[in-house]
Amino acid sequence: MAYQMAKANNIPHPFNHEEKHAGTDWFYCFRKRFPNLVLRVAEPTSMARAKGFNRKSVGDYFQLVSNIFAEHFYPPDKFYNMDEFGVSTASLLRCPVECLLIFRLFTFRF
Repeated sequence: MAYQMAKANNIPHPFNHEEKHAGTDWFYCFRKRFPNLVLRVAEPTSMARAKGFNRKSVGDYFQLVSNIFAEHFYPPDKFYNMDEFGVSTASLLRCPVECLLIFRLFTFRF
Protein backbone atom coordinates (compact mmCIF):
# COMPACT_ATOMS: atom_id res chain seq x y z
CA MET A 1 0.00 0.00 0.00
CA ALA A 2 2.87 2.40 0.74
CA TYR A 3 4.21 1.83 -2.78
CA GLN A 4 0.83 2.59 -4.36
CA MET A 5 0.40 5.75 -2.23
CA ALA A 6 3.87 7.04 -3.13
CA LYS A 7 3.32 6.26 -6.82
CA ALA A 8 -0.16 7.87 -6.93
CA ASN A 9 1.12 11.06 -5.25
CA ASN A 10 4.36 11.25 -7.28
CA ILE A 11 6.49 11.00 -4.14
CA PRO A 12 10.09 9.91 -4.75
CA HIS A 13 10.73 6.59 -3.02
CA PRO A 14 13.33 3.82 -2.78
CA PHE A 15 10.71 1.05 -2.98
CA ASN A 16 11.09 -2.04 -5.15
CA HIS A 17 9.65 -1.22 -8.59
CA GLU A 18 9.56 -4.85 -9.73
CA GLU A 19 7.67 -6.26 -6.75
CA LYS A 20 5.82 -2.96 -6.19
CA HIS A 21 6.07 -2.86 -2.42
CA ALA A 22 8.04 -1.25 0.38
CA GLY A 23 10.78 -3.22 2.09
CA THR A 24 10.91 -4.56 5.63
CA ASP A 25 13.23 -1.73 6.70
CA TRP A 26 10.55 0.80 5.72
CA PHE A 27 7.95 -1.20 7.65
CA TYR A 28 10.05 -1.29 10.84
CA CYS A 29 10.76 2.46 10.61
CA PHE A 30 7.04 3.10 10.08
CA ARG A 31 6.22 1.07 13.19
CA LYS A 32 8.80 3.08 15.18
CA ARG A 33 7.26 6.37 14.04
CA PHE A 34 3.75 5.23 15.00
CA PRO A 35 4.07 3.04 18.12
CA ASN A 36 0.34 3.34 18.90
CA LEU A 37 -0.63 1.35 15.83
CA VAL A 38 -1.44 -2.23 16.70
CA LEU A 39 -1.02 -5.17 14.37
CA ARG A 40 -3.79 -7.71 14.85
CA VAL A 41 -4.94 -10.79 13.02
CA ALA A 42 -8.50 -10.55 11.73
CA GLU A 43 -10.94 -12.62 13.72
CA PRO A 44 -13.84 -14.46 12.13
CA THR A 45 -17.20 -12.70 12.37
CA SER A 46 -19.94 -14.54 14.22
CA MET A 47 -23.00 -15.53 12.22
CA ALA A 48 -25.26 -13.34 14.39
CA ARG A 49 -23.08 -10.28 13.81
CA ALA A 50 -22.88 -10.95 10.07
CA LYS A 51 -26.68 -11.27 9.83
CA GLY A 52 -27.18 -8.11 11.89
CA PHE A 53 -24.90 -6.07 9.64
CA ASN A 54 -27.24 -5.37 6.76
CA ARG A 55 -28.47 -2.31 4.88
CA LYS A 56 -31.64 -1.92 7.00
CA SER A 57 -29.86 -2.21 10.37
CA VAL A 58 -27.13 0.23 9.38
CA GLY A 59 -29.71 2.63 7.90
CA ASP A 60 -31.81 2.44 11.09
CA TYR A 61 -28.73 3.17 13.20
CA PHE A 62 -27.75 6.24 11.19
CA GLN A 63 -31.36 7.48 11.20
CA LEU A 64 -31.43 7.17 15.00
CA VAL A 65 -28.11 9.03 15.32
CA SER A 66 -29.33 11.73 12.92
CA ASN A 67 -32.49 12.21 15.00
CA ILE A 68 -30.47 12.53 18.20
CA PHE A 69 -28.16 15.13 16.64
CA ALA A 70 -31.17 17.04 15.29
CA GLU A 71 -32.66 17.25 18.81
CA HIS A 72 -29.46 18.00 20.73
CA PHE A 73 -26.27 19.88 20.08
CA TYR A 74 -23.11 18.01 21.05
CA PRO A 75 -19.91 20.07 20.74
CA PRO A 76 -16.85 18.35 19.22
CA ASP A 77 -15.05 18.19 22.59
CA LYS A 78 -17.71 15.75 23.84
CA PHE A 79 -16.72 13.05 21.33
CA TYR A 80 -14.20 10.39 22.25
CA ASN A 81 -12.50 7.70 20.24
CA MET A 82 -12.65 4.47 22.19
CA ASP A 83 -10.45 1.57 21.22
CA GLU A 84 -12.79 -1.21 20.10
CA PHE A 85 -10.29 -3.76 21.38
CA GLY A 86 -11.30 -2.77 24.92
CA VAL A 87 -15.00 -3.51 24.44
CA SER A 88 -16.49 -6.95 24.58
CA THR A 89 -20.13 -7.76 23.88
CA ALA A 90 -19.63 -11.42 24.69
CA SER A 91 -21.81 -12.83 27.41
CA LEU A 92 -19.02 -14.01 29.70
CA LEU A 93 -21.31 -14.59 32.68
CA ARG A 94 -23.93 -16.43 30.66
CA CYS A 95 -26.51 -13.85 31.70
CA PRO A 96 -29.77 -13.69 29.73
CA VAL A 97 -29.01 -10.14 28.57
CA GLU A 98 -25.92 -9.22 26.62
CA CYS A 99 -23.15 -7.91 28.88
CA LEU A 100 -20.99 -4.96 27.89
CA LEU A 101 -17.53 -4.87 29.41
CA ILE A 102 -15.26 -1.86 28.99
CA PHE A 103 -11.65 -2.57 29.86
CA ARG A 104 -10.11 0.77 28.95
CA LEU A 105 -12.22 3.91 29.13
CA PHE A 106 -10.42 6.34 26.81
CA THR A 107 -7.73 6.03 24.19
CA PHE A 108 -5.86 9.13 23.15
CA ARG A 109 -3.84 8.89 19.95
CA PHE A 110 -1.76 11.62 18.40
